[in-house]
Amino acid sequence: MVDATPVPVTDAQVGVPVLRRVRRLFLLLAVTLLVAELVELVDATTAMWPQRGVAVVGLVVAAGLLLSVRQRGWQPGRDDLVASAVIVAVGWGLGRVGAVLALLLGLGILRALYGSRRSTVAAITAFIAAYAAISVLLDGPASLLDLNYLVVALGLGGFATVVRQVAEVVAEHDVAATSDRVLGAAAGRLLQATSGEDIDEEVTSAVARLDCIAHEAADGLVAVPSAAELDPAADPPEGGVGRRLHAALRRLATDARLARSLLVSEDRYRRLAEGSRDGIYLRSAATVTAFPYVNAAGRAMLGELDRPGAPGIDLGRVHTEDRKVLVEALKSRPWIDEPIRIRLVDAGEPGTWRWIELVEAPAAVTDGRVVTVLGTARDVTATRRQEAALQQALEREQQAAEQLRAVDEMRATFLAAISHELRTPLAGLVGAAQTLAAGDGRLDTGQAGALAGVVVRQSERVVGLLDDLLDVERLSRGRMGVDPGPVALLPLAQGVAARLGGNRSIEVGGDDLVLTVDRTHVERILHNLVRNAMKHAASATRISIGVHQHEVGGMLVVEDDGPGVPAALRDSLFEPFVHGPGAGALPSPGTGIGLALVSKFAELHGGRAWVEEVPGGGARFVVLLGDGLVAAERGSRTTVGRPTAG
Repeated sequence: MVDATPVPVTDAQVGVPVLRRVRRLFLLLAVTLLVAELVELVDATTAMWPQRGVAVVGLVVAAGLLLSVRQRGWQPGRDDLVASAVIVAVGWGLGRVGAVLALLLGLGILRALYGSRRSTVAAITAFIAAYAAISVLLDGPASLLDLNYLVVALGLGGFATVVRQVAEVVAEHDVAATSDRVLGAAAGRLLQATSGEDIDEEVTSAVARLDCIAHEAADGLVAVPSAAELDPAADPPEGGVGRRLHAALRRLATDARLARSLLVSEDRYRRLAEGSRDGIYLRSAATVTAFPYVNAAGRAMLGELDRPGAPGIDLGRVHTEDRKVLVEALKSRPWIDEPIRIRLVDAGEPGTWRWIELVEAPAAVTDGRVVTVLGTARDVTATRRQEAALQQALEREQQAAEQLRAVDEMRATFLAAISHELRTPLAGLVGAAQTLAAGDGRLDTGQAGALAGVVVRQSERVVGLLDDLLDVERLSRGRMGVDPGPVALLPLAQGVAARLGGNRSIEVGGDDLVLTVDRTHVERILHNLVRNAMKHAASATRISIGVHQHEVGGMLVVEDDGPGVPAALRDSLFEPFVHGPGAGALPSPGTGIGLALVSKFAELHGGRAWVEEVPGGGARFVVLLGDGLVAAERGSRTTVGRPTAG
């Protein structure tokens, strides 16, 4: 609402000081002329009685007339006859036409300041007639034909008419000026009105004050119509004062309509703002702590921004990361022209954050400078959660796609590897079986036994490969069980080395440990590690198996002097179907599940598996087996297998 401070209209302003001063001035002039007439009595040539006596009586009557005019104004008709008689009595009593002119001047002008214009013309005509009668009495009828007489008579009448018109202008000016003050004060109060009843009451009061002011300003000089009788919608009347009152009433009606329109508009937009789910506020562009208006939704989101003692946004409620966002948004201009999102502590649920989206626009501009901005605040917490959920769903979809792609690649790799790994033993099996079937007794016992050995070895190889595949499937589903029992690890390692060593020398040494573990699983761990070392290390390189005590159980270490494992592959080497470097160039690259089984078996025993770099080259595979230590004795280092021919 526009702040218009009403201008108070005091009693002194409601009066007509200018017109009253003019009247007092000419009343003082008339009194001065009476004093001059008294002075003329001293050297008058007329007889002391009855002429001078008549003059004195006339002057006394004139003084009484002036006193009555000052108290109650001029009474047309009666006071006009008294004034005419005074002019005749003083003129005859002094025997001088000049005395008549003086009284005619004073009383004529004073009479022109009272009454209607028509009565004033009649009264001055009577005064001039009295002057003519004295002139005839003193100078004879010929004086009426004297040019000087005519000039004086017309001059006195014209001067009185001019004074009358000046008084009317003064009266109308007072009506206009004081009406403007009343209308200014009324306009201020109308713009501050908070209801239609307030507007009607102010309009009624203003009309009554205009009525009072108009009549007091005219003070009987001109006819003034009642303001209540004038219709603001009709054409203005002919009279000057009536026209001014009509214009004032139209201004008052216009201001009342404007006030009603502002009330309706403000009420409409206030209802819209208060009913909005979004926060709406007005903020001073000079600071973020002055909020002239905040709707209910804005207070719920941002807090009591316009509360006494703590105005503005409490930056303590803003997330530390978002304070920079708020400051950055206000750096280039004093309003937030692009939407930003900040986190605020929820006033209703302390400890939780709400996402608020803010955007502002200039609302009031003064001299090209923005002084007030209009802002909206929207709670986008739910939207933000949906966006986060969609982002998480997208990431899950991407991860699933990556997993599917990896699975597809693993499937292709597995099929290629398994087809190769199965083809070799199956070819041996088929060849040996066909040879045995076609022998017809032509094979001696040694040859038949050798072929049977081929069948047995290749069959065991196929069975082992199928066992690995089944174990991987069971481990992925969590269906692999553990059959723990006391196992001496050093003899177990020696047995694996003896079976796999062949022509290669495999060193076995370390601590003589007995752990409560699944013998089959541990044997498979050692078997797969040794086979992996033999596959990637040249036949002349060293391979060793170490059994060591550990604070949580025991460690199995298989070390070789081969090419080693690149650092980039050490974390993924124990995943299914992953091959080490150079596997593609090997005659039998393997299925890529041996090391995966090593890792899974280690986890089943509360441990883990990893690979380390050996100083000078080579790889060291370490398997930690968990709790279950039964005994530990220091053992000696032995070598299993025949030394490599050299």
